[in-house]
Amino acid sequence: MCSSDLTSGEVTAGTRTLGGGTAILDLASLTEGVHRFVARFTGDSVNTTAAVSAEVTVSVLSAASLEVSLTSTGPLSAGAPGGITVNVRNTGNGPTMGPITVTLSIPQGVTLTSASGDGWSCSVSGSTITCTRASSDVLAGGASFAPIAVLFSVVADAPPALTFTAASSGGGSASRSASINLDVTPGTANLEFTVTPSGALARGQTNYQLIGGVRNTGPGPTRGTVTASFSVASPAFVVGAGGSGWSCSVTNPTVSCSRADALIAGASYPNVVITVGLPADAGASLSSVTMTGSVTSQNAPAPLPPVQVSVA
Repeated sequence: MCSSDLTSGEVTAGTRTLGGGTAILDLASLTEGVHRFVARFTGDSVNTTAAVSAEVTVSVLSAASLEVSLTSTGPLSAGAPGGITVNVRNTGNGPTMGPITVTLSIPQGVTLTSASGDGWSCSVSGSTITCTRASSDVLAGGASFAPIAVLFSVVADAPPALTFTAASSGGGSASRSASINLDVTPGTANLEFTVTPSGALARGQTNYQLIGGVRNTGPGPTRGTVTASFSVASPAFVVGAGGSGWSCSVTNPTVSCSRADALIAGASYPNVVITVGLPADAGASLSSVTMTGSVTSQNAPAPLPPVQVSVA
């Protein structure tokens, strides 16, 4: 029996065994096209027989080569919606064969809204989106499937950059993957500063308390140190101030309280309790005392509307 690796062309081999021979065709290195193989079997000095030959024609088709890519639908901002598009293209000369699967990894800092595309069947498990197409969806060489649109929301305290990674498999193509890195613009905080009086301020009183509140209505977190300042009009004076997490100092007629921890959108800091007093000899014509103030951070200054405290 004769065994020979054949390439396109003609190969001759001898055998001592009358009858058939075996030829092994190695097609891995063949280019696209039609290849004709001829094997000739002849006798020798011991076994003589007329020369015989066999011929086989092999058609080699180019394979599909899927390429996956990602594009952003626009800049990303913390606390705002965003989106990316997953594109699948056949860069090979041959058509796809078999089902095709695309997976997309969603990074921390993103809340998925939806994933869909014409002809795609998409599902979500944890932080992975899986989209598939049936074997019947044949993609010709040079063509692209309908894109997969992925919509999401960027959380308010998202990191400064997000990485999305997609991978394709199946279709008769080698697996491919691609990533996109997207910068995230920090959302702007919107601070509200409120001060609530506790009734009337009496002459000679030194323990009158006002409750100060700082809330962030978003859409982004505060950045840097947050400072709440509060002033009282003469003849009233500040006795002191404090609150959980606040560091306060008094330089009459103003008290200033600061903290460095970020306040996310929709949240409030613990209250600041501000204690003020009024001299016993305050004029009889004094009927109210005005309180003013402001709260500031690196990205969100906000004034305090004037607060009128009646004098008893």
